[in-house]
Amino acid sequence: TEASKRKIELEGMVQARDKQIRSLALDLKKSTAIGETIRESLSRFQESVRSLQMDKAELQATMAHMLKDSRESAAQAEALRTEVVHLQARIRHLELLLAEHRPYSRTLAPPNELVIDVEWWAEQERLQELEELMARELAAMVEEEEPAREEVGEAAVRPKQEDGGDDIISPLDFAAVDKARAPTLGLKTPREIAAEKRKEERLRAEENAREGESVEEEKKAEKEEEEKQEEEETLMLATIDSLLDKEGEKNEGGKGARRTVESSTKGLLADGSVLCKLINAAVPGTVDERALNSGEELTEEERRQNMTLCLNSAKAIGCDVNRLDASSLSSRAALEELAWEIVRVEALHTVSTTAHPELSTLASQAYMGGAEVEVDSLPPQQLLLFWFNHHLEMAAHNERRLEDFGGDLSDGELYLILLSQLLSLSVSSREKENERALSALSLSPSERVSRALEFFREIGVEGEFSPAAILSGNPRVNVVLCARLMDRCSGLAPAPAPAHGGAGDSAAAAPQLSLRDSEVRHTDEGTREERAFCMWINSLGIGYVSNLQSDVRDGTILLGVFDVISPGLVPWRRVNKDPSGIYRKMENCTLCVSLGKKLGFSLVGIGGKDFYDGNRTLILALVWQMYQFHLLRILCGIKGTGEKVTSADVLQWANGVVKESKGAEHCAASLKDPALSSSLFVAHLLDGLHPGAINYRHINGAATEEEKQANAKYVISVARKLGCCIFLVWEDIVEVNH
Repeated sequence: TEASKRKIELEGMVQARDKQIRSLALDLKKSTAIGETIRESLSRFQESVRSLQMDKAELQATMAHMLKDSRESAAQAEALRTEVVHLQARIRHLELLLAEHRPYSRTLAPPNELVIDVEWWAEQERLQELEELMARELAAMVEEEEPAREEVGEAAVRPKQEDGGDDIISPLDFAAVDKARAPTLGLKTPREIAAEKRKEERLRAEENAREGESVEEEKKAEKEEEEKQEEEETLMLATIDSLLDKEGEKNEGGKGARRTVESSTKGLLADGSVLCKLINAAVPGTVDERALNSGEELTEEERRQNMTLCLNSAKAIGCDVNRLDASSLSSRAALEELAWEIVRVEALHTVSTTAHPELSTLASQAYMGGAEVEVDSLPPQQLLLFWFNHHLEMAAHNERRLEDFGGDLSDGELYLILLSQLLSLSVSSREKENERALSALSLSPSERVSRALEFFREIGVEGEFSPAAILSGNPRVNVVLCARLMDRCSGLAPAPAPAHGGAGDSAAAAPQLSLRDSEVRHTDEGTREERAFCMWINSLGIGYVSNLQSDVRDGTILLGVFDVISPGLVPWRRVNKDPSGIYRKMENCTLCVSLGKKLGFSLVGIGGKDFYDGNRTLILALVWQMYQFHLLRILCGIKGTGEKVTSADVLQWANGVVKESKGAEHCAASLKDPALSSSLFVAHLLDGLHPGAINYRHINGAATEEEKQANAKYVISVARKLGCCIFLVWEDIVEVNH
């Protein structure tokens, strides 16, 4: 009995000791985090001190420079006073010289004062002739006495009279002194005057020549720009044909509409039908083409509705089109920008760890700038850049890295290095191709690009890509080309199969659905909400979200959403706008929880670490409350009374519109009414708001699930055409997701 009691006491002591150890470990972890924060603050303080020291050094250097300038200015003033004295003496010597050639002059000026004869000024014309004659004689004497003038040079002096009178300057000595002192006194000899005239004429001729060259350069630049636009246009049309052919759609207008800039892409994309086909080629089923206004000649309003449908549908698939609106799509540049954005989304939809799980194997090498990078959280284009640089790093005897998809790829060298690396990792039958790719590095840039495109076609990369587009460093073309190459041949080992563990709600255990995987249908309700929330966040213009679990882990996107739904709420001074470490990201996520509580959200038991860990359920809980808050705030603004808007208010308004246009028999009993699955109520609502918007020939009887699905897709496209931002999917209507 005593042994048992002792054993129980010892076990209690062990448990108490274990509890103390866990408490100490937790305190140590907190202390480590605090120490890291202190070290970062100290580092920022040291950087500020260094910056102040540099500013102090620059200020001292500026003061020294100003002091030096003041001393130089004083020296220049002294030199100027000396030149004034020489100039006064020079004026007196000139008067003496004029007196020698003017026998009718009666007096000479005193040593320190000049007396001007009035009669001499009255004979102005005669004086001018004498001065011109003197200048010609001096010039002739200088030409004849060139050797003597060279001997005198800068050492020439004026001889004095034997009787101690005033200095007398001979013509020869005068020319020598004039040449010696002209730079100091600002006087010029006739030869220098003639040389200056010749110089001015030469400069004028050179300026005229430069103007002619600049005109030629402008014409050449305009011609190159036109050729570049024509090249991009041809490539755009070829890409459109490729995408539409891939979906089984034949673009009938593309082949004959490539002659001029005004009648090619603008004429092809102007009515919006081809753009909607492109959107469906990128993400199938996004646009119901029955909602398009069709006809040979569309009115301006019909065209605007089609363009609105294109823009809202492009937002839904993740295109960055917040800069564009329906009115701006009347220009060729805006149309091509929208088309290229759709093509980019289509090309990048496979650049993800969902479509290519082997990309997750890059995590062990994912270091950029000394900081570890989480591959799952990288946007598609950055992930593509990282994949490219991974293979460049693995290639032997290569130090180059890809900074962007523009000029770095214009010489074709990096493309050939990448291809050689991919071919070397492929089957052994391609060893010769690998050697061919490496041997092409010695060629000229244009030949390297042409050889690289040949390898792309051999590998099976789809699309028509011209060498000129790559040589010009077109980033759009390079992104599409690299994305298709990665999709065709990633050159990475398959990712290991995930271990089957217990059920959990972490990011690793939960299924992740990308925004572009609209053809994938999961039984879990959360995946559909996830797609809707991604579309909503992308429509706000604060950033692109493809995967809700991985793209919001640093907190910056969520903070941007808070700033939109409640302007002025986010204290941006406390936000880590470019978080590079775990602690900074968790600080942002913790701030999101604090802001949500300020808005009255239910966030019991939720912390910033849950968002950083990618907890799917808790992220959806927060985003759903943000979405609801935003929607109700908009509705309150529309109502104008400031009162809270409820679901009953929304239903009452909708029934009022339907009752007025179609009759009371078409009203809905509630937002859970099973009759809503047919989409007829939504169709009547849209037609009541915009009479004629619904073509009832496209509304089926909704007797089968297929007919309900078709009706739901049609009314969603019509709503987008009328300018509605729709974030739900057609399943929500069919299943009456209130």
